[in-house]
Amino acid sequence: MTAEPRGQSQPAADSTRYVVPLSDAQAYDQHGGKAASLARMERAGFAVAPGFVVTAAAFDAFLQHNDLSGAGRLLAGEAVDSVKIERLRDAVQNAPMPATLQAALDDAALQPAADEPLVVRSSAVGEDGARGSFAGQLESVLDVRDGAQLVAAIRRVWASALSARLLAYSRARGVGLNGVAVLVQGQEQPFCSGVLFTRSPDPGDGADTLYVELVAGHPGPLVAGEATPTRIRLDRGGDDMAVVGEAQCDEDTLAAFVTARQGLADAAVALEELFAAPQDIEWALDGDGALILLQSRPITAPAGPSVQRVVWCSANINENFPSPVPVFTYSVVRAGYAHYFHNLARALGVSRRRLDGVRWRLQNTVGTHQGYLYYNLSNIHAFIRAVPFGDHLAGLFNDFVGTPDSADDQSSAPGPRWRRRLREWAARTRMVLTGLYRYLRLERDLRDFEARVRRFANACSREELDRCTNEALLTRLEWFMDIRCNRWTAASLADFFAMAGSGALKRAVTGANATADPYHALLRGLPELVSAQPVRDLWQLAEQIRRSPDLQSLFSAEDPQRILQCLETEPQFAGFHDAFKCYCRRWGFRRSGELLLTVPSFEERPAPLLDILRTYALGDAADPAEQWREQEQRRQALTGEILSRLRRKRPVRWLPWPTAATGFWLLLRATYTAVARRERARMHQALAYTCLRYVVLVIGERLCRSGVLTDAEDVCFLTVSELRAHLGGAAWAPELTGTLAEKRRAHFAALNDQPPPETLYLLPGEQYRPGPRAERQHDRGTDCWHGTGACGGRITGRAVVLRDVSEAACLRKGDILIVRQTDPGWAPVFPIIAGLVVERGGMLSHGAIVAREFGVPAVVGVAGITREIATGSHVELDGDTGDVRLLA
Repeated sequence: MTAEPRGQSQPAADSTRYVVPLSDAQAYDQHGGKAASLARMERAGFAVAPGFVVTAAAFDAFLQHNDLSGAGRLLAGEAVDSVKIERLRDAVQNAPMPATLQAALDDAALQPAADEPLVVRSSAVGEDGARGSFAGQLESVLDVRDGAQLVAAIRRVWASALSARLLAYSRARGVGLNGVAVLVQGQEQPFCSGVLFTRSPDPGDGADTLYVELVAGHPGPLVAGEATPTRIRLDRGGDDMAVVGEAQCDEDTLAAFVTARQGLADAAVALEELFAAPQDIEWALDGDGALILLQSRPITAPAGPSVQRVVWCSANINENFPSPVPVFTYSVVRAGYAHYFHNLARALGVSRRRLDGVRWRLQNTVGTHQGYLYYNLSNIHAFIRAVPFGDHLAGLFNDFVGTPDSADDQSSAPGPRWRRRLREWAARTRMVLTGLYRYLRLERDLRDFEARVRRFANACSREELDRCTNEALLTRLEWFMDIRCNRWTAASLADFFAMAGSGALKRAVTGANATADPYHALLRGLPELVSAQPVRDLWQLAEQIRRSPDLQSLFSAEDPQRILQCLETEPQFAGFHDAFKCYCRRWGFRRSGELLLTVPSFEERPAPLLDILRTYALGDAADPAEQWREQEQRRQALTGEILSRLRRKRPVRWLPWPTAATGFWLLLRATYTAVARRERARMHQALAYTCLRYVVLVIGERLCRSGVLTDAEDVCFLTVSELRAHLGGAAWAPELTGTLAEKRRAHFAALNDQPPPETLYLLPGEQYRPGPRAERQHDRGTDCWHGTGACGGRITGRAVVLRDVSEAACLRKGDILIVRQTDPGWAPVFPIIAGLVVERGGMLSHGAIVAREFGVPAVVGVAGITREIATGSHVELDGDTGDVRLLA
């Protein structure tokens, strides 16, 4: 390739931003809709040809390197005459590649070979969206067989985004491209192929009819309109089919389709569920009849009623609510989340006008399916995208909580009017300045929040509540709801800045030319995390047991209930018992399911805590203090390495300071502070909810004594509003309340133990119903699973699958813990385990944070693994790559 003609080359680390494997192409704004959809299909278990993606950042770097900024302005909607368009197209097709991008292409996983040609296709940001597909507007290049042809093909695809035809299409549909990525895959040589629509274009066909167009060989001529297909109506179950008109293909081609039609129909219906919208699917059958999916995109329609489905996801929210929630908890959570997002937006300077447009969505940000809490991602994403920096914040939110994107089309209209641009610029400026102000005063606001929660907790001791009148109990209920709905802003800001800081740090690390993605390594052993203090204090209790032969004998010979009885009655254990009760009073609210309001705290039922304490004292658990020091040293060493490298880079060449290290160090400190503040807020959240449980239980006892309820715990099956009415003497037909609570409790008890899938795609107003289609699992054909690496390191060991921390007594030193979710109640098991695999969660879920504190290799977001690995299996976990493998 030609050497770079001008400017400086990008750092070598930029190559990781320029070319990524298809399986990692999850960022819509960098990898485009086509690649992101194929990556999502591959992760769901569908057969997809392997490949890699040349990112939108690579195209931007290419334009910058060759001084072609006019091409970027053209894509953004700037009016340009046809002569200039052709000049820009020619320049893009002939300009040299930056050296770093060329090196990344040379190192790509797929190398062109004479017997294995490649296909190079566009994957633009905004292409294959719900409002515009851009079908046929961007070029695809087949039969690419060497490196020179690959580079030429990529430039040809880039240049096709600058055609007058595409710009006319963009303006006519009111949608534009926000970046151009390129997808490179091995070129399939199919026996036959075609397209399938999960909704027939014929209005006379029912909703259960799939519409197929079939050709022999490659689908390229069909997509280009150069071949006449055989048209087929296919039942959604794959049973019945009918050829429309006269068959245009030979008998062998039709016979191959007939054999494969069942699998194709199943895949089509599953893809429609996966993407929550009717799909236009490009597919192929190889010589052996195996189905390969080439792409799937929403069916675009200029008019008519929308069939867009609502996306529900339990990721992240299941960390706080891992089990089905009763109606009282749901009524609290529903109100809390509505105020959470609204108050956060107002605190960041978002105008009331913007919020008024999404107010109904804010009232419906959560819901339940089979009793489990779910985020309504469709509403949350619509709200986020209505605020300044919406698309960027939506991406940060998805990474932060580990959820998929719900938007099928995230493109925007090209060339907004200058007034709209000015208004958006003003809104963004206001948000930045307001956010800076809020960040500077967050410590003070967070302390006020913590003090408010502690005052509430002090008024909710069992002794104090027993003395309360009904009016006083109502006051405490309203006190909590006021905190949750109106005084929670500091806690929500702590979440926001932790999300923003971690996202910025991840991008900064990528650009720092560091080794092996050290992002999660930089979050190891963070100082001043309050979530670590309960483990430290529990370890101190274990030290007392190890120093006392009597306590050792007691803990080694008795079950937890017997240990507790001896501690309470035998004088020689009085000192330890006092220390243990002090621990339970201070930290007893930190347990698994601490926000459910149905799970007793360790202060109420300390037996499970005694099991963990016994493992600490009599087992071979590692001293957490030593583990923390080791992780802190590793973090500091890595930080020093990166800072040393960055000190040689200066933003302004002729100024010796500041260097790039200055900004990176400030970002590190800000991220550490943000994560620590978020953990403080979460701890006080758990304290407030535990105290609310005490209030509600006392109310239940009062209602039981007055004959309203037959069981005090039935109070959990009344809403906040219903309790307010009863305590205030304003209940409608109070004689029916007990019956209502009993019916709700019976319904709750009958809920299926098997939780629904993490992500659901349902019609508006539709409820999830268990069934074979919804529970469909695609055949992996392998004993490997992939998630998100949350703490680096590779470890092999015995798998232990647990449902709850109360089962932790079966853990042994060196085990790999596999769980559906983690919350603060799991923290005491980390000194015991050697690895962690979690079905749900993201980089800042509680399990990920604590795993990094202890240096425990961890992988999060491995869907369904608790159902696929049995306790006692031998597994390998790689926290760097996110892979989990079942060993023979």
